[in-house]
Amino acid sequence: MSITVASFNVAGIRDPPKRKSIFKYIRDKKYHISLIQETHCSHKHEKLWQMEWGGEIVWAHGTNRSKGVAILFSKNLTYSVIEQAADPNGRFLITSVKIGNRNLTIANIYGPNNDNPDFFNIFFTRLISAADGDMIVGGDFNVILNSTLDKNRGPPHANKNSRVTVQAYMSTLELYDVFRHRQGDARKYSRIQTNPMVATRIDFFLTSKSLLTKVTSANIVTGIMSDHKIVTMTLNVAPNVHGKGYWKLNTRLLDNKQYIELMRKTIKDYIITNPANHVNPHVRWDALKAVLRGVSIEFSARLKKENSARQNELERNIEALEEKISRTNGSPLDPNAPVKLTQLKSSLDVLVENKTKGAIIRSRTLWAEKGEKNTKYFLNLEKRHVVKKSINRLKNGDQVYTDQKSILTELSRFYEDLYKRRDPKCPQSQIDSYLANLNLPKLNAYETETSEDPISKDEIKFAINTMPKNKSPGLDGLPAEFYQCFWPDITSIFCEAWDYTEETGHFSQSQAQGVLTLIPKPHKDPLLTTNYRPISLLNTDYKIMSKVINNRIRKHIKHLIKPDQNGFMKGRYIGDNLRVLFDIIDSCDFYEVPGAVLSLDIYKAFDTISWDYIASALNAFGFGNKLKRWIKCCYSRPTCRITNNNFLSKAFRIERGVRQGDPLSPTLFLICIECLAEALRQDTFQGIKLKNKEFKVSLLADDTLIFLRGDQTDFDRVFRVLDMFGEMSGCKLNMGKSLAFFIGPKRLSEEKPYADKGLAWPNTSFRYLGVEIPIKDRKQLFSLNFGNMISKISAILNIWSSRGLTLLGRICILKSLVLPTLIYKISVLPITLPNIFLRKLKTKLFQFVWGSKWERIKRNTLIANVDNGGANMLDVESYILSLNLKWVLKLLDVEYEAPWKHLEKNALSLMELESWVRGNLPTSSKQCAQIIPLQTVRKIITDIRSITHVVHSPKTHSRALWASKSVRLRSKTFYLKPLINAGILDYSDLLNSEGEYYKYDQLADKYKFTPNNTDFKIFIKMVAALPPEWDHTDDLSKNNLNLIDECLEMFQEYKTPKALYNKIKQYVTVCPEKQQKKWERDLNLTPNTTPWEKLYSKVYHSTFETKLRSFQIKLNLRAIVTNEALHSFGKTDSDQCVFCLKGPETVSHLFYRCEHVKSYWEDVTSWISAKLLFSLRINPVTLVFGTHLDDDLLNCLLLCARFVIYRCKYGGTLPTLCLFISLFKSVKTSEYVSALKNNRLATFKVKWAGL
Repeated sequence: MSITVASFNVAGIRDPPKRKSIFKYIRDKKYHISLIQETHCSHKHEKLWQMEWGGEIVWAHGTNRSKGVAILFSKNLTYSVIEQAADPNGRFLITSVKIGNRNLTIANIYGPNNDNPDFFNIFFTRLISAADGDMIVGGDFNVILNSTLDKNRGPPHANKNSRVTVQAYMSTLELYDVFRHRQGDARKYSRIQTNPMVATRIDFFLTSKSLLTKVTSANIVTGIMSDHKIVTMTLNVAPNVHGKGYWKLNTRLLDNKQYIELMRKTIKDYIITNPANHVNPHVRWDALKAVLRGVSIEFSARLKKENSARQNELERNIEALEEKISRTNGSPLDPNAPVKLTQLKSSLDVLVENKTKGAIIRSRTLWAEKGEKNTKYFLNLEKRHVVKKSINRLKNGDQVYTDQKSILTELSRFYEDLYKRRDPKCPQSQIDSYLANLNLPKLNAYETETSEDPISKDEIKFAINTMPKNKSPGLDGLPAEFYQCFWPDITSIFCEAWDYTEETGHFSQSQAQGVLTLIPKPHKDPLLTTNYRPISLLNTDYKIMSKVINNRIRKHIKHLIKPDQNGFMKGRYIGDNLRVLFDIIDSCDFYEVPGAVLSLDIYKAFDTISWDYIASALNAFGFGNKLKRWIKCCYSRPTCRITNNNFLSKAFRIERGVRQGDPLSPTLFLICIECLAEALRQDTFQGIKLKNKEFKVSLLADDTLIFLRGDQTDFDRVFRVLDMFGEMSGCKLNMGKSLAFFIGPKRLSEEKPYADKGLAWPNTSFRYLGVEIPIKDRKQLFSLNFGNMISKISAILNIWSSRGLTLLGRICILKSLVLPTLIYKISVLPITLPNIFLRKLKTKLFQFVWGSKWERIKRNTLIANVDNGGANMLDVESYILSLNLKWVLKLLDVEYEAPWKHLEKNALSLMELESWVRGNLPTSSKQCAQIIPLQTVRKIITDIRSITHVVHSPKTHSRALWASKSVRLRSKTFYLKPLINAGILDYSDLLNSEGEYYKYDQLADKYKFTPNNTDFKIFIKMVAALPPEWDHTDDLSKNNLNLIDECLEMFQEYKTPKALYNKIKQYVTVCPEKQQKKWERDLNLTPNTTPWEKLYSKVYHSTFETKLRSFQIKLNLRAIVTNEALHSFGKTDSDQCVFCLKGPETVSHLFYRCEHVKSYWEDVTSWISAKLLFSLRINPVTLVFGTHLDDDLLNCLLLCARFVIYRCKYGGTLPTLCLFISLFKSVKTSEYVSALKNNRLATFKVKWAGL
């Protein structure tokens, strides 16, 4: 494998445009490792720069204005950094790197300008101690090794003692000057100063002697934006670990009009010149794809050549002129040469900068459209620096493979064997008979008929348009976006190929071939082949038809799959599996029902399912012959090739399994695993019987839980069913990864059935569906799942803290990256998060939003919607409550089917639930646990109480009789089920029309319950315990509505968690009335007459630029940090305006009262008036908030003008008309590019008509 290492003194890259230009230039040159000097970076900006680079960076920081070195690794290089040593002064960096099988010590050095041999003594001493393998030392040494060859013109180089020291260490360590080794006595210089003209070679590489034979080139080439050039060396360090891969269409070409026109013409011409008569439709279709591939490659190459032609010409001219200058050593120099060289380098700098700006404009448009919003584009920014995973070492037994050929051979051997058909242990007739005896539900005649209607073009088009974008294509390289763009052009030839597939019973050879990419399983040993998940990258034309067939099956599958299977079923939820597990464990413990839970792991279930078994399962469920023939087309002659490090293995046949990556696979697997589930349901082993229902299985695809009484005979019967399934289907139980534990009174049992066969019996906890389930102590549920959550969130926020995000961008990070770490576990676990956890979480989130501990606005105001004056910040408690309330909806929804509902409805009647919601006895109390055994139901009570207290005053139901701390005997509250279920819930229910207490028998007659002596005694005690003051004050609870009914009404109106969250948030939001009154005072507005919502909304929606929107929100809330505010906190010495220095810098002074700002506004408004042909008066309200009229252009322009003031305050410059024009043009350009891309030019032209 050849790698190119480059060294470049970048002369400071704190300036973002320069930094981005240099990063792009280096990336375009395809250097694998780049040593850069004079970075001027700090720890604070590491993550931002690394994201911009797109690969890993190792650092040694200097200060913000000097020194600093870094090593940049290309994301296309496969390597590992083993160790690093950084100079605290930012002068050198030493890393140990492994590339292939070779260990290298790579050092980056930035030598002092003065003659300082002590520095080099320190550096080489550190290098010797850190060395691990061959050395590559590169950088700006500020030393010339040969005063004759390495210098042209000017005084002698001063650093003589440093040169002697470097040469001495070169001799001792056997380090060689790579440039001299390859170029001999060539005169080339790495730094050329033009005034006065001085050329030196002070940037170079030294390498170990053993590496010299590996070096294939060494050169000094043109750099940009620095007086240094780039020094490069290329060497063979290891066998080639990267293959050529296979061609994939660059989807950005689909934005190129010329390309689209070319492709449409090519398709049209091909169809005309290659008519269908007597030509195999498969061959005709495959040939068209090959033609389109060739045209695309040629177009891309031409486009790339055109884009790089001017840059290559400038680089050649610079190289030629520098070569000419280098040959004039001591002779007269053409006086125009330095000027011409400067001009050429400036032209190159401008060209590269403009290219970068073009990329930035495209990126900025994306950023304005999608950046700082919850989009894939934004969230992928976090992943840019991640090194691509690949398999570089693989183990089989005692043998470890490290070369790519052996690795690929081993992978091919493993997967070819995995997918090879096994001789059936059961004949097909026996499988058919077994499944027939299960009496599985079947499609009816109508369902069978409609599922076999001819496939229409509209169905195919629907499948194409609903395919996800940005997915890796198969071997033909054509992604879904290609078909979405060109479907009208290829419809006829594509459908002819499908008709031929239907006729012959198989796809073409190319359509049936997939590429297997291997994804490492988390927390597993990557050396073992079994610890990878195989994903098939299939050709999109195949996936389209597979999806069409899958859509047919999906229309009728719901009634075939029982409610205890939640995998791949629309409308079913993974949380149901966890909930039934929690409920069964709690019920067994409370009612002392013996039981065991068996968690199964099926070895590579998707990859080993037998095709014969799939056929039998389809028969058993009554699928028609035509549909089965379509499915058989997908499983006729499929082949596969493995990709690793862009190498491709030879093709091998697939003879069993369902390919992960095929749209049809989840459905087929679901049908097969349902047969196992039904066999277990019908078997005679004893499940766990609770509330007159027997629970036996719970599944999420192949994640299977079995509930059994726990006797040895039950385990024997279960494993007989599993063995039978394995013999029929080919799916074998992985006993080593399966586990079991006892519940209920069996917890104390010392038995461990099947432990001798490898079944695990954990004591503390086990992981199921992404959460940790405690086995013995349920109190550990929180600590096991949320114990390190704050640390995880901090790690996420630290990545983004220095990125310079706006207020809205930071809020987006919380919603997009932090929430997902919380949502799942909050949703599925019956936990009420402790207040201390919530306080820490909220503090962490709000400090991130503000970028400091100073929260400038009340939290309940910041969470308000934009129209209400807030920033739509996340309200944690409201969001958690909205997530948890969905369980209430599921429980009360009569149409929602789930096994856990049987247990929870039996645990508590609706009237009992109502009584608990009205009461105030904590659900965490011992008495509550004694009455309600299920933690899930206790959590439901807590959540309904919470929403009730949000919507109503907590005192509304303060006269509840049951589970009420106001009515108790000693420390125990009262709870009489017969009276509760009869509807006696509040104090008012005990009183007759005269306000007197009913007698017990009278209550029984009125409310129709059966009296008994035990309840009578408790009733008498309850009445005696009623607070005396209730008899002497009005009862506010007598007109109360039923709280459960109120909840149901709310759920019917707000059906999704998002809608419910927004509704709940309304009750806790506080509008910024304080800020509004201050604005009314400052702007002389009549109180309570300003249309605040319109002002907030119109300005916000006048642009999609997040930075402008965020600024306006801060201004609305008077959260702009002024000198007056900083001075009051002791952060600055003066409170004076940064512009005029003549008065305190308040918000109103800064934006319209300062004399300099007034002058600026006069210029801006005059310019706007002249351009838009109307008179715009300087009105403080308009200047601060824009206009509430429907004039997006005017509001956008005024917003840009305000933002210039804001930016100039922090930049220390005065706002000017030129800065305003520059900003609005930038905004306009972004909106134009976006409109062009999204076919919204008409809307763009309407808005910007005046400009």
